[in-house]
Amino acid sequence: MLTDTTLKSKIDSLWDKFWLGGIANPLTAIEQMSYLIFLKRLEEKEESNIRVKNDCHRQQINP
Repeated sequence: MLTDTTLKSKIDSLWDKFWLGGIANPLTAIEQMSYLIFLKRLEEKEESNIRVKNDCHRQQINP
């Protein structure tokens, strides 16, 4: 049971968007949510790697 009302409202909002988009099967919706979470984590990891690379590059230029 979700006790965090903010999280619950975000999930409900996402579910409504899936429903309006034609995804009515809960398993399909969960699969799509998992895919979106994976893509978000992948994007965050890539941005982190770019920041680290840029920091290393700056340190080489300005020792």
